[in-house]
Amino acid sequence: MNIKKELNQNSIIQAMNSLFTASKDSQLDDLQFENVNTELSLVMNYLNLNHLQAILFCNVCILKITGKNTDVSEISKHLNLSSIEFLPYKDDLESLIKSGLLIRKHNRRYYDDFIRSKSYSINENLIHAIIHNLSCPRFEEKATTSTIDVLETVHELIKHTIDDELDKFELHKEVKELLSNNKHLPIIAHLSNLDINVEYVTLLFFLIWKSLSGNTSQSIDEIIDVLNDRGSDKIKMTQAIMSGNDPLSKLDFIELKEGRFISDIEVGLTEKVLEILKLENISIHTSKNKNQRTLTPNEIVPKKLFFNSEEAAHVGRIENVLTEENYQAIVERLRSSGMSTGVNILFHGAPGTGKTESVLQIAKATGREIMKVEISQTKSMWFGESEKIIKRIFKNYEILQKQLKLTPILFFNEADAILGKRKSVDSGNTAQTENAIQNILLEELENFKGIFMSTTNLTNNLDKAFDRRFLFKVEFKNPSIEAAANIWKSKLPFLKKKRRIILGRKLSIFRRAN
Repeated sequence: MNIKKELNQNSIIQAMNSLFTASKDSQLDDLQFENVNTELSLVMNYLNLNHLQAILFCNVCILKITGKNTDVSEISKHLNLSSIEFLPYKDDLESLIKSGLLIRKHNRRYYDDFIRSKSYSINENLIHAIIHNLSCPRFEEKATTSTIDVLETVHELIKHTIDDELDKFELHKEVKELLSNNKHLPIIAHLSNLDINVEYVTLLFFLIWKSLSGNTSQSIDEIIDVLNDRGSDKIKMTQAIMSGNDPLSKLDFIELKEGRFISDIEVGLTEKVLEILKLENISIHTSKNKNQRTLTPNEIVPKKLFFNSEEAAHVGRIENVLTEENYQAIVERLRSSGMSTGVNILFHGAPGTGKTESVLQIAKATGREIMKVEISQTKSMWFGESEKIIKRIFKNYEILQKQLKLTPILFFNEADAILGKRKSVDSGNTAQTENAIQNILLEELENFKGIFMSTTNLTNNLDKAFDRRFLFKVEFKNPSIEAAANIWKSKLPFLKKKRRIILGRKLSIFRRAN
């Protein structure tokens, strides 16, 4: 019988099945395959493999098609080799993976089992070609000719890791090889000289690729879960990033970002990384720094406010100062006098007197965006993180300021906790944290460039250290009878003047009593 002719007339799958049958209990002894040399040659030529790789591929393929396990334990069992005896042949399996013929899968159930933790599958296009006796598809290794290619490759490796086709060790190994093979690229050369751990290089590349795709920040949990298998390692990495003690934070490459104000902490890139990307003319376009929530003038609902005559005069004066022409004139005068150019404004006094709404209406009237910070959200569960959040707020404000035509307002709302008199260090950890935040805030305001506005319900308990930091301080008192009457008029316009005054007097008395 002319075997070669019969094989050509039938299919490659029959040749593979013959090799699978011949390899049963063969222990990969060459003598066991003498009767299937023609089939072996056919498979070798079809897949462009050496004889050992062809035999291993046939075993994986037939086991897979027949619905059996394809881990090392099952493959070595079919060959009548112990798992230890099979280990020298794992490099041949790895070469099949690199060539794209096999796909490695990871079994999380057997994470600590070296033998059963990995199984092997076959590219669906290749299985289709084999079954239908079609030409073998070619899986050429993707060439990296730019840092963009490297970033995409890392992203694909991460996806393979998520899909259990790579484990974390193999992911890091592949990233190391990418770095080693692409040091001719300016960005890769720059990063290689910084001696960053491969885990953090992978994290950085992931963030850059996501940012290029339009996602300027990522959940910490999502990223760290990819880079670590063990829970303890995830916690360590999370704490390092949250405290700023990781290599990327120390290099000022990444920063914590907030999805809304200071909550929903995510990780994003800093301006320093964006500058490094310019080495290869790579730009990440953002219309606005998305790590903070800002209020635009159009988003602020216009409201008529009713003040006592004294507060009305002060608020009107500040609104006049913050019109662009006057603001620039004041900044120039401060600069020429050698003073800080920050225009710092404090609204303090009784609750419910219109302090917060006054800030909003001033911003709307002067066409300025507000970067609003709720101080209660800066009290982080991570020790020392509250101080870092304050520093990050001012840094983010600087970035936002560069992106806008008009200087925005940095607004600290209800800042009682950090503007009050300092507490004794014996008062506990909370007091120590608040004192530390005060020190940082005082330091930031000393050299602040921009418009800072803050509100507090404190009237007689302000820390004296803040007195000289504020260019304007306005105390909001409880409404007078006249102001209270006007409030009633706005709410119930059908009321007669006499009735409004009576209600205004009652409201004024009630507010003073409370």
